Amino acid sequence: MSGGKSWPRQRGEIDAYNAFLSAYPARNSDRGFSDEGYRLTNFFPTINNSFTETAVEPDFSLYDGETLILAEVKQGNNIEPRDVEQAKRLDSVSIDAAEEYIDKIDVDGRFGLSGNVFSTEPLVYYDDLDSDYVDDCRNKWEDCREQLEELEEYCPVLGREGEQTLQLLAGEFGSDHLQEWLTAGIEMAETPRVTVTMTDGLEIESIAVTICRFWGDRAVSEPVTVGVSELRTHFNYRDLEPGRVKSAFDLLDELGACDRVEKREIEFTPGHMPEILNIESLITDRSGDEDQESLDDFF
Repeated sequence: MSGGKSWPRQRGEIDAYNAFLSAYPARNSDRGFSDEGYRLTNFFPTINNSFTETAVEPDFSLYDGETLILAEVKQGNNIEPRDVEQAKRLDSVSIDAAEEYIDKIDVDGRFGLSGNVFSTEPLVYYDDLDSDYVDDCRNKWEDCREQLEELEEYCPVLGREGEQTLQLLAGEFGSDHLQEWLTAGIEMAETPRVTVTMTDGLEIESIAVTICRFWGDRAVSEPVTVGVSELRTHFNYRDLEPGRVKSAFDLLDELGACDRVEKREIEFTPGHMPEILNIESLITDRSGDEDQESLDDFF
């Protein structure tokens, strides 16, 4: 049975994003991505690419005026066939496609960078992968070794070494500088700042939790109202469909965390604070109930 709508799975994905981003800028190091001249240009970008039938969609793009890094972030340490396919797609992005993308996102106006692209560097980061696991993967588990070897053909594999260091663990960068720098690693924050709050797939549960954290938490002493348009404007880096936002509103209303004022608007009040503060547990319990119902239906 798949993870379904499980909030713990979504939370793990979000935590992995924020762990990776704690290396930009690195609070505990002077060698984070930003210190090396890279700028985090976009979250979950779309890059049109002539070598793939559909657009390439990494989780993050970073750029320093010459090199475009395309980063894919994974929770856990399990290397799956779909990861290899994603790496292959990232590796296929041409210089022309990269330059077209860079031109579109206005790096000159936003960061004062040239817009030239001389190389693209894909990478995959696994939040629970370390060198011990990679050694076991190579030497003990044949299926894992095959997946790892295929993955590193297309892009380098980074993980979390010793709990706190983002480090290159397998594969090679085209750039000698990136190879040397990320082999040494970047010290990550013990408690990463929450930069990303929703999953890449914009799942309803992650949207609902985000709404509670940004607007619900403010309703301690007086009501707070939020509508579909306001939420979509606030998260202007994401293509949030109105239907998804309304589904998240429905979920919060169902869990007693808000009142539905209008079809496209909800209101949080001080009386909702117990549910607002406990929203993750409420969603987890609800997801568990739905998974059990699905299992019962299966049998």
